[in-house]
Amino acid sequence: MSGRDQRLEAEYRASLYVIHSGSARIETRIEQACPMLAALLARCGVDGAALVSACNPDSQPLPSECNLLRQRALEDELNEQNYALLPAIGRSEDGTWQEPSVLVLGISVAEAQACAARWGQRAWVHYDADGCGRLVLVDATCT
Repeated sequence: MSGRDQRLEAEYRASLYVIHSGSARIETRIEQACPMLAALLARCGVDGAALVSACNPDSQPLPSECNLLRQRALEDELNEQNYALLPAIGRSEDGTWQEPSVLVLGISVAEAQACAARWGQRAWVHYDADGCGRLVLVDATCT
């Protein structure tokens, strides 16, 4: 793994992932169970979810208007596949970086991996039924 890849992975792992469900703000971190998210997943009748974004492909910053257009297209694609979506944001602890994301309820790991690869992402977050987030790196051969 290159130095850039190691730095990016460390940044992804240190990030805060915020999911919005109605008036609830659910904060999650990699490798930490989140009881609020676990309860939400149980209420929705799913045993997992994925947090994905279409913004900043290959972790290269794009203008905000480009990111918003990409994110809307991703959400349209997922809506066409009849996934339930919740708005989310991935952001650095200090708030200097953030990007729109979406929590996709009930999506399989394979489908989420393929989706992230299609949108040029380097990583995404998989949540299990306990609401524990696991960072999943996108294999370059998937793109």
